[in-house]
Amino acid sequence: MIQRSYLMVEYLLERFCGKVINSGSVSEGSLLDGSDTDVMEVVEGLTVNEDNEHNGSFVYPTPIYISRNGCRFGYCRLKVNNNDFYVFKEPTWTVPDLSMNKVDISELIKRNNNACYILSKLFHENILPTGYNFGKQKESTFASNGPATTYANVDTVKCLKINQWPTEAITWRTRKRTNNWPSKVTLDSLDRDVSCYVVPVGSKSSRDQDMEWRISFSEIERHLIWSMNDTQFKCFVLLKALNNQYLKDIISSYHIKNVALWLCEECPETDWRSELLVDCVRNGLHKLAEYVEQGFLPHYIIPENNLFFDKSHTEIEEATKLINAVLENLDIKVNSLTNLLYQDVESQIASLYSDNIIRLQKYNSLEQSHSLIEYSKDVVFHWRLILILISIVNQFVKT
Repeated sequence: MIQRSYLMVEYLLERFCGKVINSGSVSEGSLLDGSDTDVMEVVEGLTVNEDNEHNGSFVYPTPIYISRNGCRFGYCRLKVNNNDFYVFKEPTWTVPDLSMNKVDISELIKRNNNACYILSKLFHENILPTGYNFGKQKESTFASNGPATTYANVDTVKCLKINQWPTEAITWRTRKRTNNWPSKVTLDSLDRDVSCYVVPVGSKSSRDQDMEWRISFSEIERHLIWSMNDTQFKCFVLLKALNNQYLKDIISSYHIKNVALWLCEECPETDWRSELLVDCVRNGLHKLAEYVEQGFLPHYIIPENNLFFDKSHTEIEEATKLINAVLENLDIKVNSLTNLLYQDVESQIASLYSDNIIRLQKYNSLEQSHSLIEYSKDVVFHWRLILILISIVNQFVKT
């Protein structure tokens, strides 16, 4: 239901407002207490191309190219060739994006070593999310969170679409796998229907951090979570819940997501059975412990990118102790968390249906009530879709 809801909302928004991607735990269906809502707004009129596609003449909607020279794995610079810089200085140049109406793109481009680059820092500071440009929110209520702007527990980032899958995603798509996950059907659908993006944040270890962008695979990751079977998804949610309760200060939810994706790819399908759920969670914790001990957690799409790159020796030691503590009496911990999670789901379902059933019963006789209650269950999905649509559109359309 969550998957269908968000895909329909995104389709409507793209038709009438602009492309938006809801990423993270809310759209994945793995929302836990304290989770934020993550929204990616795709800038209309600016797209990025692989540099090896450039043939010396400007043929794309915008002459912006990926350059990986001097960047850590997973990061890049956005280059504009000197002979194409004039495009952004043309009086007729416009970007069909409301949030960029008052921004001169050429002012975000700086020369460095005889090349031109779009600075991520300037982009982040000048290109606010659409809904924040109407002056209704006080500036003090905004917070910068990496590449995102946070307001009312919603992290929104403006991103640029890459016209074709970057080299990293193609390499991931074609790498050899010992098990059938993700399946060929899933991989083919991703290749056909899903895009990659760049978001305005550089590597913290780079001298040119303000010039770098991070390559984002959020849309791929979301579809992979949706493609998990029941046991895989429950294992992922339980690992997140254990992390929230015992490891949150050291291990992030994104670390857990990458561990879960590696686990799904590397474990045979026969291991993913409901009666083996606790064993699956235990395997996930052992895999996390292995990565912590090595001080190297490979990014699922780009294995060369170490997600523990900025972890200190002290943090590594502390994480090892905490994971070992979680593994003790794991069955009891998992059963306790499972009961809490199911209670939370049951309460949400109950509240979702109760109001609608009460309204129906007010207007219908006892003989009609059974069929109408069944009908209401079908209608609930559309009601929920409308509520989600209203809440998301409110971020973009301020009167």
